[in-house]
Amino acid sequence: MKKQFQRFTMCLLSTLLMAVSGGCAYVKGFFEVTEDKAVTLHVYSQTDTSVVLYVENAEANSVLLDAMYTLQEEGKISFQMQNGMLTELNGKKNTADWSQVWMLYTSDVAFSNTAWGSYPLEDMTLGSAIVGAESLPIKAGEYYVWSYQTF
Repeated sequence: MKKQFQRFTMCLLSTLLMAVSGGCAYVKGFFEVTEDKAVTLHVYSQTDTSVVLYVENAEANSVLLDAMYTLQEEGKISFQMQNGMLTELNGKKNTADWSQVWMLYTSDVAFSNTAWGSYPLEDMTLGSAIVGAESLPIKAGEYYVWSYQTF
């Protein structure tokens, strides 16, 4: 009887230790261990004609514009929006005749279309975003690029 109690105690302790360290999905669900799901968006690179953003982590229902406002609050970028359009990024404005404007591209194939335009980034080809920054969901592991284009 004493050995059974020791085995039970050891099993219980092992289970609790695995739950705390994250070693067992079943135990995680049982004890409702939560994970941090905050949005983590990095300025991957920037020049006077492009700003490349990379999402490390994103909550469900997060959109690009909200994450950009956070970057602006942190002083990493500055931008102006008007009537749903990005009109200025890091001091560079769209021209009045719209011959030079900021265009949005993404690596997220579900929300991009290369037939509308593309942007080369390292070994990838990003497609033009099919929705604006205020509606574009951000996803972990994806890139979002603002590129100043001349038409």
